[in-house]
Amino acid sequence: MDWELLSTHDHAQRRYREVLLPIGTIEAHDGGPVGTDNLIPGALCRRLAPRLEMPALPVMPYGITKSLRTYPGSCSLSPATLEAFLYDLGASLAQNGLRRLFVINGHGGNTAALHAAAGRLFAELSLHVAVIDWWWEAQEEAKAIFGAGGMGHAAIDEMGVLLGLCPETRERLPLAPAPAYYVFKGVLAYPSPRPVMTYDHPDDPVDFSRLEPEKCARFADHVTDLVERMIREIRSGWDAMDGQQEEGSAR
Repeated sequence: MDWELLSTHDHAQRRYREVLLPIGTIEAHDGGPVGTDNLIPGALCRRLAPRLEMPALPVMPYGITKSLRTYPGSCSLSPATLEAFLYDLGASLAQNGLRRLFVINGHGGNTAALHAAAGRLFAELSLHVAVIDWWWEAQEEAKAIFGAGGMGHAAIDEMGVLLGLCPETRERLPLAPAPAYYVFKGVLAYPSPRPVMTYDHPDDPVDFSRLEPEKCARFADHVTDLVERMIREIRSGWDAMDGQQEEGSAR
């Protein structure tokens, strides 16, 4: 289920119609890896590929880093470049028979550019594209597992799923309280005053000692199940749509 390990003969025999694409970026996550936004979608795709019988493309490790670009280790593409990347990649895959592209996005700064490319791929090439930001639907479960507060960028929910999917990264994260910046409503700060950012309340505690291995594993399982359920639901609708179109053509 690893696209780049399959031979040309493998691809010729299967002619895959759908594929997973993990996309992230390189940016500051305080004590966590700067590649956190790549590690999470990459690991999710490796888990999902055999479940869905759908291969996974190599991770696209560069994305749009904005307010954290100033921190050491961070780098960025322009929105136009990321949009062009996804469009060009999708077009080349469609040329070889791909019908459906599931983008597993690890970074919120990428979302607008990915949406723009997805819209163009469908409108111009009829390629079906779904862009999935894993974190939105997972927020309530994060609170249930880790307790309320401290959710956000490089915070409890993101680092929790990272440690659950990639436990080898635990030694890189200081499992202690971390200073964080609350992103005040109506305030935009470039650069961000801190690489750990929370969004719910100014007094949210970001204490990484809450990230116990069992809880992280449980949250990672939940996120994996959640993304699988999303893809299966989208697939089901697209299958029904294709069936109706084929029925109409037969008439």
